[in-house]
Amino acid sequence: MSLSCRVFESSVYKLPVPPRVEYELTDVGYSLSFVLTSLSEWGEIINSFNRLNHLMAKPFYNKRYNTYYQ
Repeated sequence: MSLSCRVFESSVYKLPVPPRVEYELTDVGYSLSFVLTSLSEWGEIINSFNRLNHLMAKPFYNKRYNTYYQ
């Protein structure tokens, strides 16, 4: 992959112990912010939908362990 296609750059600092790495978005990375924000919002919608389905689910009875599961 060429340097111009990278989404972020990393800087490695080896002198302080333990070593640390800092990451920074490139121009390509900043150009993806709209896409990533939209994807994050979609994930929140799906997450709340899944939580709602979980709350509305009927309990399941396991005869083997004599236990109810939600």
